[in-house]
Amino acid sequence: LVVHGGRVAQQGGNGVRSCPTAVWLTDEPYEVDDTASWSARFDFVFANDPNTLGRHRNAHYLPVCFDPQVHRPDNQVRPYRLGFIGGYNAARERFLLRLAQANLLSYVVGGPWRSPVLRKLCLAGNEPASRCAELYRQAQIVVNGVRETHPDNAPAAAAPSMHPATV
Repeated sequence: LVVHGGRVAQQGGNGVRSCPTAVWLTDEPYEVDDTASWSARFDFVFANDPNTLGRHRNAHYLPVCFDPQVHRPDNQVRPYRLGFIGGYNAARERFLLRLAQANLLSYVVGGPWRSPVLRKLCLAGNEPASRCAELYRQAQIVVNGVRETHPDNAPAAAAPSMHPATV
């Protein structure tokens, strides 16, 4: 089982296998045009949004979830006022830059950010899930700026499901 699976599919996907393969598409429907082009390389496809199941062979709905041992409140001091973890897009950068200029934004992870202000606040380009959970627990507020455009969602499938960054 791989999450997202794009890199695995690019590397040839199946190769020599001794067991069934599965992919969990956690960015549906935003990337459905891309994921639909390679998801058939997996024996099973799980999508976090039911609106794109018809675009994939042998697809099943699997909503996002959380591990209460990792994603939990704790009694520690929250040294960060406000944080963001996610990839670059123009809308997010504008939003985050305004927060930074108002002296509200403590950190960002992800990018790559074009703004020097955001690059200065960037803790890392990528962090493992355990570190992200730790950063979420250390922030008083975590914002999630969604995508402004969805270039890989030509049929404009609605996105009613909880976004993975919510957990």
